[in-house]
Amino acid sequence: MTRSPCTLFTVGHSTRSIDELVRLLRMHGVERLIDVRSIPVTYPPLLA
Repeated sequence: MTRSPCTLFTVGHSTRSIDELVRLLRMHGVERLIDVRSIPVTYPPLLA
C-alpha cells in the first residue's frame, strides 16, 4: 500500500471567530481538523 504525502498545518484560533477560522481552513484546502490539546476547553466558551 502506497501512502501519499500529507501536509500538516498548525493554527492559532483564540482571537478568531469560528466563521473566520472555518474560512481560513477552507481557503488553505484543509480537509480535517484535529484538536490535540491535552485539555480541549475554550476560555471563554464559544457561543453557539
